[in-house]
This record gives sequence, structure tokens and C-alpha cells, in this order.
Amino acid sequence: MTKKLLIIDTHYLAYRSFYGLAANNFISPNGQPTNAVFGFAKSFFNIFDQIQPTHIGVAYDKTKTTFRHSQYPEYKADRRPTPDDLRSQFPLIYDLLDALSIPKIGIENYEADDVIATLSTIAKKEKILAYIVSGDRDTFQLVDKYVTVLQPQKNSSDLKFMTPEAIYEKYKVTPAQYPDLAAIVGETSDNILGVQGVGPVGAAKLINQYGSLDNILQNASNINSRTGKALAESVEKVKLNRVINRLVDDIDLKIDFDSLKIKSPSLNKTLELYNKLGFGKSIRINFAQFAKTIDPNLDVSDFAGAGTLLSSNSSGNLKANSNSKTYYSTNGAKSDDFELSEDQGTLF
Repeated sequence: MTKKLLIIDTHYLAYRSFYGLAANNFISPNGQPTNAVFGFAKSFFNIFDQIQPTHIGVAYDKTKTTFRHSQYPEYKADRRPTPDDLRSQFPLIYDLLDALSIPKIGIENYEADDVIATLSTIAKKEKILAYIVSGDRDTFQLVDKYVTVLQPQKNSSDLKFMTPEAIYEKYKVTPAQYPDLAAIVGETSDNILGVQGVGPVGAAKLINQYGSLDNILQNASNINSRTGKALAESVEKVKLNRVINRLVDDIDLKIDFDSLKIKSPSLNKTLELYNKLGFGKSIRINFAQFAKTIDPNLDVSDFAGAGTLLSSNSSGNLKANSNSKTYYSTNGAKSDDFELSEDQGTLF
């Protein structure tokens, strides 16, 4: 079997789920909002079904501030606080990951993206295919023949595979050049300001003409246009942007890669959590299919008759309850540790 590593940005998938499912339709018996947990689980099972990984690692931000804040204090300064109804669901998402026997990895002073970059680098060295679930475009710099970024679309069972070809088609630069483009254009979600008047198209033309960011900045004063003047006035800012958006790919994760190998989930922990959250039949069937894929000998009959239904629902791509109102609004979604992908929409 071909080894495949699935890497998930926890906060991205949690935020996407929180804003993609109406909270008033996902409430536990004790009144706890569960839309983020439900959406996270549903998306995970969909992605797992499509990728069929042999290894899984989930990255999360262990601390709010990182080394980037010491380099640029305004980094992410304009992000709104995490909504309380979402914040209260993160412990439940971590409980879900524990029940599924999926390791979560967070390192102090680093971001989840740095953990993702390090895991990707390990996979490359081992010539293992890696699939990153993230809405952060900074991860595009990691893409090559071994690494692909997955972007869930309007229907969460649809995935856009951001390969080197897909990135070039969209941005007209290679994955290795994408951080240069981002340094020029900036990233509003991170409060990183770009060169005034220069957008992605103009930045890509400069990169293709001069070959690298260093060459562009060295020749800024020779570019006879408004763009050249703007670049010449922004040299130091652009250099700092490039330092900030470079992902760290050699963190000591303090784990053995073999520890990421898929393990059988805990039936008892999952059942207890599902009952606590009031999860219904469709998500129980999704779990049962996931569990049986890993270990065909597991007895999943406790999951609301899921064992009986498996034969007629083998795809795993079941819809959420038809009475659930689903929506996806970008209004107010700019918050801690979250970047919207422009291609996202309703979850289910």
C-alpha cells in the first residue's frame, strides 16, 4: 500500500465548520453548541474516505503569540476574538481526535502552519505523499510532486487539489515563488500590508520578468512606472513580509513519524462522546465506516444500527439532517487563526 500522510489544520476546519452550520440546529442535550464539532467530524470522514491515508497528523496553535509577533508586533493584530460558542467546542474537538486515536501536534512559539511544514518536509524526505487540509495560502509554498494542499469546496465532499499545476494556473507563479508574490501583495487576514497598487497579476508579472523577489527589489528604482516607485518605497516592508510568510520546516516535533500511523479508534470513547453531544445516525454511520476501514473486525453495532446499514451506505458521503439549515457567511468570520478560502461555501 502506498504511504499517504494526511495533515489537518485543526483551527481552519473548526472555523469553517462553525461558520458553515447554523449553531441553533446543532445543540447537545445539555445545551452545548456542537456545530463546529459535527462539521469537523463530517469533513474529516469525507476527506479520509477520499484520500485513504496510512498516516494522520493534526496541527494546532498551542500559543496565541509566536516568534513572528516579535518580528512584527502588528501580526494578526486586527483579528477578532474567537466567538465563545466556538471556543467552547475546541476541547470537544480534541476529545473527538483522542477518541479517533489521531495525534494532535502543537509547539509553543510556532504556528500550526510551521508544524504542517515540518510534517510535509518529513514526508518528502521519506518520499511519502502528503495531503494538507488548510485554508491558509502560505501552505502553497510547500507544494511539490509529493505535497498537495486540499481545499474543501461548497460541498464538503468536494475537494480542490492544489498541485503545482493548479497553483500556477491560478496565480501564474510556481509554489516556490508564491511567498514572493504574497510578500508583494500582502495578506490582509494576517494584517500584512503589501505594496500599494500592486495586485496578484502585477506581482506575478514582476516575478516572471525578474525571476525572484531579490531581483525585483534590486531593480525597483529602474522600473519606470508607478509600480516601480511604490516598490522602491516599500523595500524594507516587502523584505519583512517575506521573512514573516516563510514557514519553518525543521521544528523538533518530539514525535516519531511511526506514531502518526493510523490506529484503531476507541469505540467506547467515541460512543460516549457522540451520546454526550447528541449526534444522530448519519454521523454514526460515518464513524462506523471509518472504523471498519481501519479494522474490519471491529464491532460497530452500538452505533445506532450502523453495522446493519453499512452494506447499503458504503460511500460514506451521507448528507446532514435535511432539517438542518446550512449556510456559509464570510461576514464576521475574520477571527483568530482563520483564513477564508475564496472557493468555500455551504458545507453539506
